Amino acid sequence: MFDIALCCFSFHKKKNLNKLFLVLNLASRKELSIIFFYKLFKFFCFIKKLNIAVIGAGRWGENLIRNFFQIGALSKICDTSEKRLEQIRFKFPTVELTQNLEAILSDPQITAVVVATPSITHHEIASQALKAGKHVYIEKPLARKEEQAKELINLSEKLDLVLM
Repeated sequence: MFDIALCCFSFHKKKNLNKLFLVLNLASRKELSIIFFYKLFKFFCFIKKLNIAVIGAGRWGENLIRNFFQIGALSKICDTSEKRLEQIRFKFPTVELTQNLEAILSDPQITAVVVATPSITHHEIASQALKAGKHVYIEKPLARKEEQAKELINLSEKLDLVLM
């Protein structure tokens, strides 16, 4: 709890109120646990240093795109649907778009990826992203099988990367 309070103070002191309000808004949802709240705060403490790519621009993907765009951390968006990317281009004209996942993973400027794809793809995409040296935020569920989730956790710890 002290770390969370310190993070709040840091956001307030640096006048990063948009980030603070966004985190508090997300954390106020009842479904968020205190552990998730803590990880979210740690993530947002370092957000300014991150260049984020969102993988998957569907329903939840678009919400995440909007949030990361609003705090100035969004760099690229990847989706397999050209039609969906055109819709996104209209809403976020300054963000680079691609259908090529490898272009995201091989880009040294991208420091973190957000996975908002169908859950059956979460393990594979997150594993590739971690192996490419990217921090990873996965829209729930983390994986479809417990073994896959444990594998991702172990990989992130081994590579000293954030997995959320």
